[in-house]
Amino acid sequence: MKNFRENKGITLIALIITIIVLLIIAGISISGGIDGIDKAHENRLMSDLQKVQHAITERYTKFELTKDTSVIVGTKVDTLPTLPTPTGATEPLKWKVFQGGTDENLKPLPERQYYRLSKSDLENLGLTGDSQKSSYIVNYYSGEVFDETVQTTTEGNILYKTSTENELSAFGDDYIKSGMQVWYDAVNNTGTGHSNTTTVWKDLSGNNRDGKMNNVTMGNNYAQFNGTSSWVNLGEINSDYQTIELTFSTNKADNNQSIFGNWENGGGGISIVSGGYIYGEFYIKEGN
Repeated sequence: MKNFRENKGITLIALIITIIVLLIIAGISISGGIDGIDKAHENRLMSDLQKVQHAITERYTKFELTKDTSVIVGTKVDTLPTLPTPTGATEPLKWKVFQGGTDENLKPLPERQYYRLSKSDLENLGLTGDSQKSSYIVNYYSGEVFDETVQTTTEGNILYKTSTENELSAFGDDYIKSGMQVWYDAVNNTGTGHSNTTTVWKDLSGNNRDGKMNNVTMGNNYAQFNGTSSWVNLGEINSDYQTIELTFSTNKADNNQSIFGNWENGGGGISIVSGGYIYGEFYIKEGN
């Protein structure tokens, strides 16, 4: 009788241990299965993002050939959301194409604006299935695509792709940045938009020569110099030869107004004279 009880007790303990082991194995299997499902889901999200980017790239190529704006589908986004911050970074990602400005004479080109793609827009682009479960913000010109529904995967990957690493303008005035020493933009004078009060203009060339304005009147997308004591400190640039380029709107400048110059050091400049004619000659003289 004693041996029977002992054997029964041993059998019960073995059964309990077996159940515990099976539960542990089941837990591992379930966890592994969930991880596999999550990974597959994230791979699909990244694949859908790439499909959308491929579709808008094809449409932009078609637009370049035909200039038919009807191929650019979507609802224009007036206020862009803030992109997520990458893991380990201190600042969020930045949209590539600066829109800025409220001047009616400075309207962004249609292919350089940002658009939100709905389900019907995605169908128009030839995309069906899982791609339609998200809303995307895209820019046909820069090839930017952002899944604003999911935004970030559980692994921390931001659902955003772009075809360019350079900052671009929505107005078509892109510049070659190779060898560029300094670049100031009156519309985007802060690097992230326009300010009528800032006294330091961001150097968009990436050389960190931010321009410090002295006795300069700031306005909506312009800076006005008084012709006597106004100047910009951009640091020292040591170069025997320099190319200086200036773009401006003639209908925003008054008659008999200097646009750009080095007058006080005996140089020349660009000005608008009576009647609205542009007159200019620019050179820099060394010495007296």
